[in-house]
Amino acid sequence: MNETELIKRYREILNEIYKKESYLKWSKDPDKLKSELEKHELEKQDLISKLKSCEKRDITKSKTNNIRGILVQLLNKFSRTDYPHKFSRDQGLIIQSFILIRIAEDISGALDHDFTVVSEYYLEVGSEFSCDEIIRILKDSIRYIDSSKINDYVELFDFVRSIQKQIVSLDKDCGRMTI
Repeated sequence: MNETELIKRYREILNEIYKKESYLKWSKDPDKLKSELEKHELEKQDLISKLKSCEKRDITKSKTNNIRGILVQLLNKFSRTDYPHKFSRDQGLIIQSFILIRIAEDISGALDHDFTVVSEYYLEVGSEFSCDEIIRILKDSIRYIDSSKINDYVELFDFVRSIQKQIVSLDKDCGRMTI
């Protein structure tokens, strides 16, 4: 299998594991589900090994550059001080921390779908939302990409998920989002 096929199968297995783990609590036959989960975990470990030893990693390099580009765009957007108002936490919706979810989705889009442009974020009159922690996380993430070589897709995937978790954990109400 080449890197593209390995990545595709790795993502499929992760989704299967997530689904089966969520069904486990309500399953009428948990032993069968546990057996399937064990098989998936073994395949996942095999895929991780193959992704780490894959000689051609062009997809990983491309996605790493793409993610770096998205992080820089987000940093530039949230670092600007020339706006007359601050960013809206709810982005025009009722969800109080929706801005954090959208940032996580922009980063995920760069990994999952090769998005190269970030969303537009709404400003709000009278907003007191501070972007300081978002800016810190974005700067740290860009520094990490620049100073260390991401070797394989698994490492990149874990790195992206860690950024997303840091972003959504900035608000306790947003922490319920599953990444």
